Amino acid sequence: MNIVLDFISNAIRQQHKPHFVVADSYYGSLKLAEKLHEMKLGCLFSCKSDRPANLFSKLLHDDLKKGDFNYTNNKQFSAMTYFDKAKVNLITNLFLTNKIAQNSTGSKSMPLGLYWYRRWLGGVDHFDRWLHLYLQQHRNIKWTQALLPALLKIAVGNTNIIANNFEFDTTLKGTTIEIIKHLAKNTTFRKEKGANGVKRGFEHFPQLIDGKKLCVSCLKNGSKSSTTYICKVCQVSLHPKCFESYHIDE
Repeated sequence: MNIVLDFISNAIRQQHKPHFVVADSYYGSLKLAEKLHEMKLGCLFSCKSDRPANLFSKLLHDDLKKGDFNYTNNKQFSAMTYFDKAKVNLITNLFLTNKIAQNSTGSKSMPLGLYWYRRWLGGVDHFDRWLHLYLQQHRNIKWTQALLPALLKIAVGNTNIIANNFEFDTTLKGTTIEIIKHLAKNTTFRKEKGANGVKRGFEHFPQLIDGKKLCVSCLKNGSKSSTTYICKVCQVSLHPKCFESYHIDE
């Protein structure tokens, strides 16, 4: 709550008085709505079921079926819970949440609170959704490993935003595919020659074979040791531990 209040106080002081504040369930609560109402600011919040529990989980969640909604109003606030894929809790001091509105195409009706919350989703909300659409997921691995994929996803998302600002007719999926095609077309393997005149590239990797052969790297160093691996490109027998040293430039 203090993060939002601090942000709003700076916005009012430095720029202009906001018309209304929209926040997701990480920040939204009845207490925050009451604070903003005292400041004579409009708000529309998504709230967790325990913010407060006596309003949402213990009241508006009762006997709620998928696709339906419950609501309650007083003189200051209107609150509702809509059962979509999950139960969405909304509270506002701007309008009655239970009024029905049509979506932009007119094909679907929904409560007014849900309609405006979807319309007023910020860039962060959309961007967070984009990160999980088309590119590799990176859950359950260390943050140090997840950092690079996340940065790549952010770069692709920003590219799509820039393309749309320049009025390119493209979607996030289309932008992602074009980037992949561009990188695939313009990427070449390194042509430098390493030890033993072997060209380096991503296609060089160990391959398991039947039987055993003497490792050429060990043999060069004066020892005889057999291995069951060869370099797929070079077709020379190598221990996996000798693979890197064999392909490094002299």
